[in-house]
Amino acid sequence: MSKSSTILNWKLVSINIGIGIVLMFIALIPSFAKALTVSPIRYEISGDPGQVLEEKLNLRNETTSPTTYYPHYYNFEAQGETGVPTFVEPKDGLGTWIAGPAGITLAPGDNQTIIFVISIPKDAHPGGYFGALLYGTNPPNQNGAQLAIGSETGPIILLRVNGEIKESASIVEFKIKNNQKFFTALPVEMFYRFQNTGTDRTKPTGNLIIKNIFGLKAKTENANPVEGNVLPGQIRHFDLVWQKSDAPSLETYADRTFFEQVGYEWRNFAFGYFTANLELFYGADNAASAHSEVKFFVFPWQLLLIIIIVLVIIFFVLKTLIKRYNRWIILQAEMAIERAEKNNHRKEEKSFKRTI
Repeated sequence: MSKSSTILNWKLVSINIGIGIVLMFIALIPSFAKALTVSPIRYEISGDPGQVLEEKLNLRNETTSPTTYYPHYYNFEAQGETGVPTFVEPKDGLGTWIAGPAGITLAPGDNQTIIFVISIPKDAHPGGYFGALLYGTNPPNQNGAQLAIGSETGPIILLRVNGEIKESASIVEFKIKNNQKFFTALPVEMFYRFQNTGTDRTKPTGNLIIKNIFGLKAKTENANPVEGNVLPGQIRHFDLVWQKSDAPSLETYADRTFFEQVGYEWRNFAFGYFTANLELFYGADNAASAHSEVKFFVFPWQLLLIIIIVLVIIFFVLKTLIKRYNRWIILQAEMAIERAEKNNHRKEEKSFKRTI
């Protein structure tokens, strides 16, 4: 699998809850997604126990015929640690607090703004509640049961019931993928698992800071580039990577020749002992923090081997050239001395002849 495919899959899995829902519906039902447009696609609201909230939603019929759309109300939960939501029939919670028009008929290209209400029970506990108001062309069953989603679209609703809300979270795990500690080149792929033990959703922010053996920063990366939320009682998996922007995948070079791997190490060069520091902040005003770190070593031995061989060759070539140069200098000096001696000898002979 190429690096671009890996990054794309990672982004589709890890994007924040609201955008994830929209993309999911587009992927599953592209024709319906084009048939009905809703805005906004996400509500982040808060209210007090016993309060009734009124919200506006705009619907637009993109088809060429009159269509009636029916609302369905759901709660949602995070699916595993990916952050992708799972819709569930509401027996309690936010999905049972929402009410709106039973059905809306729109002419082709017509817009209509509807008002729906959220009636927060007086005994609702402070914290986060999560649901969705989805519209489809199938009405509810006669007994009032809702139909399974599959041809529905609509906004998600992130509700915070005010009060004494517990904010608690921690880094459950921070590791390099496959527990790898030795690399010959970038990228270095890491992940962390963040647990929310509070009563409302939280969005970790912060940085992944790579430092070398001298404590100097080699790289700083956003620790939550997808701006993913973590729901109460959930653990979410986040992927991080230290790489060069144009770095090809390591898998691409796994079966390549020695010199191809040397070229890869040159283009993705790093050398030394590094520490990856994960510094996260969460909660109201990001007042709470969590920290973890991992260490690893990058040693591009194939590239260094070629560099050493080249340096050895240069050394011996220079040594040979220096020896030849020294011999040439000595030879020139000897020849100069010999010429000087001959000149002196001639001068002495001329002087002797004059004396006689």
